[in-house]
Amino acid sequence: MSCRRLNTVRLMLSLFLFLGYSMFFARNSCHAQMTSERHAAFALLEHYETVLYARADFLSNSDEFGGMDKDSADTLRLPFQEILEGLKHSGTYNSMELMRNSDAVLLGAREFRPPAGLGAVHSKRCYIVILSS
Repeated sequence: MSCRRLNTVRLMLSLFLFLGYSMFFARNSCHAQMTSERHAAFALLEHYETVLYARADFLSNSDEFGGMDKDSADTLRLPFQEILEGLKHSGTYNSMELMRNSDAVLLGAREFRPPAGLGAVHSKRCYIVILSS
């Protein structure tokens, strides 16, 4: 084997070992520092096909957000509209007050069904609200 080829093999082997080593420690440190959002996401992923995440300050803001125009922001808020409307009509909680006292909202969806004609897709949903400390 030529010297150049041997050096290439050594370099590739070193890179492979380094990547494996760094991925091992990154995975273990991530596991040790698991946040409540990650716990909720993993719980939803066990039972739902699709999991969505939104920061609560994004959902509680009804205007443009982070340089995004209002229409685009409202489109991204659409999957979470059901929980906001439900809280508003329950009379128990003020939905905007709940969002101001929260860090994030996660949504799990499964069993998607087409609409009868035009309209939204139907699914079974579960929302998890992560409250601030």
